[in-house]
Amino acid sequence: MASGIPTPIAKAVKALVKVFMRRMIQRSLHLLLSSVVVSTLVSASSELPVLVGQAGVPFGYDDTEASGARMASQDLVGGEVKYAVYGLPSSPLVDKLVSSGVTLMFMGCLMGGEGTSFWTGYNDYMESRLPARIPAARLTKMRNDI
Repeated sequence: MASGIPTPIAKAVKALVKVFMRRMIQRSLHLLLSSVVVSTLVSASSELPVLVGQAGVPFGYDDTEASGARMASQDLVGGEVKYAVYGLPSSPLVDKLVSSGVTLMFMGCLMGGEGTSFWTGYNDYMESRLPARIPAARLTKMRNDI
């Protein structure tokens, strides 16, 4: 008893400090790991392709089929193959388009209103240029099966 504290009390305090330190280390590691996971998910999500579109008309275009076809033409020249879908498309349609390298743009639940003419023109142009990937008759049938 060098410090004046009875040995059983000193041992109990030492054991409590040891447990406290172990728990603090565990919580610190948990917090650090959580931070790493969250930051990884955030950075990974920013690198994912954008799949959600906007049913409206993109800036610089008119709500006409010709304007939609013009944007689709520019996208194809730039190597982008996209297709706008409304509602909940059928799995065969989604699987076929994605496996063919087409990026889907989900435009919302209902077709109609602002942007409908634009996106109709966009899709029609893409369909006319995609027969090597998706035969037009099959695409029309799959689209009608939605």
